[in-house]
Amino acid sequence: AELGGFSLFSLICPKELLGVYVVLWRFFTFYISVIIGGLVLIKMVGFEKLKRITNREGRKGAQGKDSRQ
Repeated sequence: AELGGFSLFSLICPKELLGVYVVLWRFFTFYISVIIGGLVLIKMVGFEKLKRITNREGRKGAQGKDSRQ
């Protein structure tokens, strides 16, 4: 993805700024959406419920037994 972005941006951006431009492009197209998605998930599900879901002690069958049996 970075190589494609580098090739595309080399047509419109000075070569001295290409590295910075590609890193910023990657940050804004990928990492911002992951961060916003995580915040929306916490808002929709609720932080306390999310803690219960991820807590091993709160799961059924977590007393050392395989719950698939």
